[in-house]
This record gives sequence, structure tokens and C-alpha cells, in this order.
Amino acid sequence: MPDVPSLELAIVGLYFFLRWVEDGEASSFLLAAIAISLSFLIKITSIVIVAPLVYIVVGRLCHTPGISQKRPTIVGLIAFAAIALMPSTIWYWHAHQIAQEFYPHHFFGASGIRIKSFWWYWQIAQQTLVSGLTPALSVMALVGLFVAPRSRYSRFFHCWLR
Repeated sequence: MPDVPSLELAIVGLYFFLRWVEDGEASSFLLAAIAISLSFLIKITSIVIVAPLVYIVVGRLCHTPGISQKRPTIVGLIAFAAIALMPSTIWYWHAHQIAQEFYPHHFFGASGIRIKSFWWYWQIAQQTLVSGLTPALSVMALVGLFVAPRSRYSRFFHCWLR
């Protein structure tokens, strides 16, 4: 499955989660939980979206300067986690059970999940910057990291990219 649908759903979920934490609207809560849940179901690697979600919650709970003083409730956060995580937890447990029962007994490919060396990832990053994005687009993307539009939510997304 391609990364784009999963990434788009994760970003949509992150946006609505931020709106829910700031405004407390039930519709934002549901849209965020469902979008993030679908993102995890499409590709579990989108679980990295949890880092900015935790950042938002900790910022609200610790009264970080410059961030509104509204606090999400613990019950709301537990409900959000349940809605976002339960479907993918059930699905991946089921997939693991199927992989154990039937030949060739693979889950996440023949070699399972592995973390490679830094140089392996560096080679992919170089190839992406030069071949995939082209040098001109790569330079424009790097410039965009330092020149961000100023709007209500842009600072959050800009900091997350750094």
C-alpha cells in the first residue's frame, strides 16, 4: 500500500486532534480518532504521528507558554487512544495469527522487522534528494523549512518538521 493515503489521514487526524484539544468539539474528536485509526490500518508505520500528539497533550497539561490553557480530559484522551488504536491492534493481531497458521509463516515479510544501519538510511535519503525530488526541489523544500507562512496552526506544523 502506498504511503500517501496513510500520511494524509495521519495529518488530517493531527489537525483535527489539535482542533479538539483547543475547542473541545466532539466532531473534531471523532474525525481525529477515525482518521488516525484508518491511517494505522493502512500502514502501521504512520504510528510516528503519536509523537506530535503527545507533544500537544504535554503542552496543554504542562501549560507551555504560548499555548492555550485548555486541558484535555484524561477520559477523553483514553477514549481517543481506544478509538485510534483498537482497530489496528485487533487487525495486526489477527494478521499475526494467520501468518502463524499458514505457510510461509511470514509477518511483515520474510525477515520480519529490522532496523538498519545509519548509512543504509543515509543512502535512501541521498537518493530521494537527488533522484526522487531533484536538487532544485530539495533546495526549495529546505528553504521552506525556514520560511513558513504565519497562521493559526502553521507554527505547530513548522516546528514538527524541524
